[in-house]
Amino acid sequence: MTRKAATLFKSILTIGIYTLLSRFLGLLREVLMAFYLGASWITDAFIVAQRLPNMFRNLVSEGAFNAAFVPSFSNNLHKNGKVHAKKFAEQIQSIMLSGLFIFVILLQLLMPWLVYIIAPGYADTQEKATMVQDLSQITMPYLLFMFLTGLQSAVLASLNRFAAASVSPVILNICLIGVLYFLIPGSNQPGYVLAWTLFGAGAVQFLVTAFFCYKAGFPLAFIYPRNNETTRLFFKKMVPGLIGASVTQINLLVGTIIATWQDAAVSYLYFADRVYQLPLALLGTAAGTALLPMLSQALAEDDKHKAHQLQGQGIFVALLFGIPATVILMAVPYPIVNVLFERGQFTLIDAQQTSFVLQIMAMGLPAYLLVKSLLPIFYARHDTKTPFHFALICVAVNMVLNIALFPWIGFIGIAIATVIASALNACLLYIAANKRGYLQLQRAIWIGFIKMFIGGLFMGVFLVLIPDLWLWPTTLIARVSYLVIVVLVAGSIYFACLFLMGVISWKQLRRKSFF
Repeated sequence: MTRKAATLFKSILTIGIYTLLSRFLGLLREVLMAFYLGASWITDAFIVAQRLPNMFRNLVSEGAFNAAFVPSFSNNLHKNGKVHAKKFAEQIQSIMLSGLFIFVILLQLLMPWLVYIIAPGYADTQEKATMVQDLSQITMPYLLFMFLTGLQSAVLASLNRFAAASVSPVILNICLIGVLYFLIPGSNQPGYVLAWTLFGAGAVQFLVTAFFCYKAGFPLAFIYPRNNETTRLFFKKMVPGLIGASVTQINLLVGTIIATWQDAAVSYLYFADRVYQLPLALLGTAAGTALLPMLSQALAEDDKHKAHQLQGQGIFVALLFGIPATVILMAVPYPIVNVLFERGQFTLIDAQQTSFVLQIMAMGLPAYLLVKSLLPIFYARHDTKTPFHFALICVAVNMVLNIALFPWIGFIGIAIATVIASALNACLLYIAANKRGYLQLQRAIWIGFIKMFIGGLFMGVFLVLIPDLWLWPTTLIARVSYLVIVVLVAGSIYFACLFLMGVISWKQLRRKSFF
């Protein structure tokens, strides 16, 4: 076990803890939104309005921008020192901020027409179309703050300051929770209040990450943008890299657009997505964020053995916890949705429909996790074209499946299309990485995967036998307690199987290595 692999595990754990905090706060935010607004058209309008800026937020703050920026920044820092790396980051900041500012203004001007593209199902209802337009114009500048926050977070991650880089989403959720709890109940314009809160939270996130960069000795100044050979090379790699890492987000955007044709479908997809994002962000994003800078450094040092070990460790850890998360979401989706959302304006019908979507999306969780762990393998080697080409294929497949399935089975077809597209992306990335020699998984890892699957089967059998007992608890506290107990017992069965089969041991946990 190398020191790098142990550091990777610690970094994944650090990011995971902050991501877990953020996602739990995010779930609390969605619980409050479901309670006060339900699966209403106002909720749909706000979700549509925040989808575009949130897609860009995910690109710059949850891996895609990091995929292009971190290898270049790490290489500059390793070869040319702190001053040169800082100047590189400042040039990227200035050039991109200038371009994004023009882009946001253009979107604001085109929003009266753009609204019929992002929400075509609302075209026949002027009130809905107007609200989506207004809310989108309020939330769109959030993109500027998210770029600045994402860039600074990428710098902090490159300096192995993962805690500081991971705190930003926590701030956003705290702001929205406060507004939902204190202001929304007495407001007659809840959609507008939420939109302005999103805008203000973006400014706070930027200021906080700027402070952490200052404390790290890397304050990024706003300088006159000048394009040079280094920045040109970066942008040449960034564009395909952004698209390649954003397949899931693009697919969700496409699904949201099509879902506007069905009442409450946007809300069902959104609330299901928020639940499954918890394990995805906790495991996939944490693994990918921690892996990329370490892998970039190992490759810069031309240590291929260390690189292969880091890659295998990242995939192994992601699936070690991802498989039980998948089984839980597939086996007991309704109890989870019931505990989280079914109260206030969120009805039994809403909970049942959302649980159907969650169960389907859970099937794709292993594929999502693999994509998050496989993309850094390409980006650390400055290979952004391969994921880009695969992304185009997967987005095309997703769109075709959406168009084919939606008329027959509605929003359920959108969930199925997203799962299939993600599984295809994972398969293509793995085949390419293996064929080019980027990835060499040890035999012990493959055996571990098989044993994880067996452990997941035992866990699934237990969960399938238990749901009828779910009808017993009547109060919320009883249901929450029962669900927690069931999940803990199921998880204990899974990890007990892994201990008995020798996949993990106390010795491995102490040294933070599983192979």
